[in-house]
Amino acid sequence: MQILSNFIDANMNISERDKKMLIFSITCIFYDVSKLLLFIVLFALLHRLDLFLFAFIILLPLRLSSGGLHFKHYMSCLFFSLGYFLLVTIPLTGISIPFWSAIISLGLCTIINGALSPILSASRPPLPEREIIHRKKKTLLATSFGILLLILFYQTKYFAVGYWTILLHSVQLIIAKLRKKRGE
Repeated sequence: MQILSNFIDANMNISERDKKMLIFSITCIFYDVSKLLLFIVLFALLHRLDLFLFAFIILLPLRLSSGGLHFKHYMSCLFFSLGYFLLVTIPLTGISIPFWSAIISLGLCTIINGALSPILSASRPPLPEREIIHRKKKTLLATSFGILLLILFYQTKYFAVGYWTILLHSVQLIIAKLRKKRGE
């Protein structure tokens, strides 16, 4: 990261705070892209790439708008994310959920996601109230988008993957909110 810091100093005229935010953003993108590539290879080897990509398509807009659990180290984040995607693509896909039970619980997830979002990393500055409201609306939209996809794929193997992706994301938001209240 020192190379990036030196490059910014030499080529950009920005404040130290903006420089730190830029480095933080680039680091996050690098880490997330590296995890994504690793997961694509792993799930392809497990013959679960289609299920992983479906879960990823549902989780990405949710995660971007609502946040969730954040870890201080790359490896912690990597292993948590790997466990999350393994859970929703392997053992939980075998659990069938009746349609109306799923719709009711996903409706509850929509309320939870909207109420608790956004959950930001402790290293990020707090958002202004207007941005918080905007993020809550985006979270509601992202959850609704996921539910719509699930309705379209109800009779397929993707339904369980998407259902558990949304449900576990809501649980993740609850845990993250409780951790924030406790000051962790």
